[in-house]
Amino acid sequence: MTDRSWELRGGCEAEARGLAAELGVSQILSRLLVRRGLGDPAAAHRFLNPSLLDLHDPFLLPGMAQAVERIAQALKLGESILVHGDYDVDGLTSAALLGRSLSALGAKVETRAPHRANNGYDLQPESVERAAEEGHRLIVTSDCGTSALEAAARARELGIDLVVTDHHQPGPEVVDALAVVNPHLPSSDYPFKDICAAAVTLKLVCALSQHLGHSATAALRAFLDLAALGTASDLMPLVDENRAIVRFGLEALQQTRKLGLLALMQTAGCHGRALNAWDLGFVLGPRLNAIGRMDDAQLGVELLLTKDEPRALALARKLEEANRRRKVEQARVFEEARAQAATRDLGACSVLVLSGQGWSSGVIGLVATRIAETFRRPTIVIAEENGVGRASCRSLAGFHLMRALDACRDLLIRCGGHQGAAGFDLKMANLAAFRDRINDLAADEALDWDAQAALAVDLVLPPDAITQQLQTELRLLEPFGVGNPEPLFASTLALLSCRRIGSDGSHLKLSFRGDGLSPTDAVYWRRGELYPNLSPGTDLEVCFRLRQNAYNGRESLQLEVEALRVPSEGNRLEPLAAPGGAGDPFTLAGSL
Repeated sequence: MTDRSWELRGGCEAEARGLAAELGVSQILSRLLVRRGLGDPAAAHRFLNPSLLDLHDPFLLPGMAQAVERIAQALKLGESILVHGDYDVDGLTSAALLGRSLSALGAKVETRAPHRANNGYDLQPESVERAAEEGHRLIVTSDCGTSALEAAARARELGIDLVVTDHHQPGPEVVDALAVVNPHLPSSDYPFKDICAAAVTLKLVCALSQHLGHSATAALRAFLDLAALGTASDLMPLVDENRAIVRFGLEALQQTRKLGLLALMQTAGCHGRALNAWDLGFVLGPRLNAIGRMDDAQLGVELLLTKDEPRALALARKLEEANRRRKVEQARVFEEARAQAATRDLGACSVLVLSGQGWSSGVIGLVATRIAETFRRPTIVIAEENGVGRASCRSLAGFHLMRALDACRDLLIRCGGHQGAAGFDLKMANLAAFRDRINDLAADEALDWDAQAALAVDLVLPPDAITQQLQTELRLLEPFGVGNPEPLFASTLALLSCRRIGSDGSHLKLSFRGDGLSPTDAVYWRRGELYPNLSPGTDLEVCFRLRQNAYNGRESLQLEVEALRVPSEGNRLEPLAAPGGAGDPFTLAGSL
């Protein structure tokens, strides 16, 4: 039986032992903290007890003082303000956050998101011209604008002031605007740069409220729900202030009175239950993303702004339908792209560059993510139309996409993004030259992405350590996500039963038991093909994450399997005795 490989992380016994004693936590939790680089008791305590008081001063962001002054002036003079966002979740939530706050402060404000197909990414000169016709004297962007050079020039010509709030990596030339609030500017001394646009606009709202003599704390708490949704959906690392924003944003979302968010949760089937970061990034977020991918992102803005309950429900249903269509289109494009990728020689290919006609530009980013995961190569998926390609790119650890794209700018029409995800347009006549150059750039870095495919197991657990009490303690590490992944465990367990589930039998439902572990259910997603190789009654080494399964009002412990293997001589999981009293339910019986 072949399955995904895994490796055990190195030991951390002495440091973890001291941390457990200092914090009064279990040996398991202390080891997991050390794995995350939190061996210092003070740092570990801050991590386990995030506080909104630990958020950084918004005026440390470059351009913040100038942005606040200009918006305050617009409020005083009664000028009309255009908020221009983007068509993804971060763009929609940041635009809605800014639009709601400015409206609450008495501004005359219009909040807008571009149409992916008709307007394209970023602030365009045509949007500036429309703003001038409508009488707007100030444009404030959210999640875009850092590279909008032509639009900024057009704004100056038309006498419109431009304030940019963004978090994308700047290119060789930064936009010439009245203020650029972006933690990634070369001049930035902001202590934590990995915040999304929704967090940047949240900072702007807090700074503006403080400047106007209002409560910055009240402003912060009023919009944590939107900021958390943007942060988790944009896959920001859930450390530092992002951890606090999402942790407390989840609480705010449970109590939100924003009708659009309530309708979104209701149609997604998660209203009325406890939410986690996964719900934000993979349940609610995709529905907001879908409307920008398959229809008009302005409907998403309207949903997040509306104060009319029937309209909120109608819009949420539109998002639900768009998400259904997105899944169908994504599956089609993925199969075509996967077939194309399968023809490539991965031994000679550092970056997969795939293209096709009739591919929706709204789903190519999702397809790029799945192709990168499947083939373990940075992936660029290009939708061709009328001789021009629109691309979405996804990277793997170690390869900085934006630096590579900067080195290819002479072949591109435009580009923008981050280290791990980016997008660009190019003339298809330049495709071959681009493919060769970006592969050469990646090959020069000599990164072994195949080696990165192995799962890194945090700890080897004896079966009797797999308990509800452990699951309860693990919640102290939440929210989980990029930068703070869920712990990955391994254990030797006996397989009791196995069956295929799902409409196409592509998933597995299993049951395991072990010494001190009563029969426990498990699921293994997308590995139904392993079913013929699994025989009840055999011992297996199981790599898994611990889950809480809720069904018919009952909660139970469940394993989410990441990999399986048959024990072999010289390659067995051998738990090591760890210090601690025999009665300590969290004493770790093994760690390698």
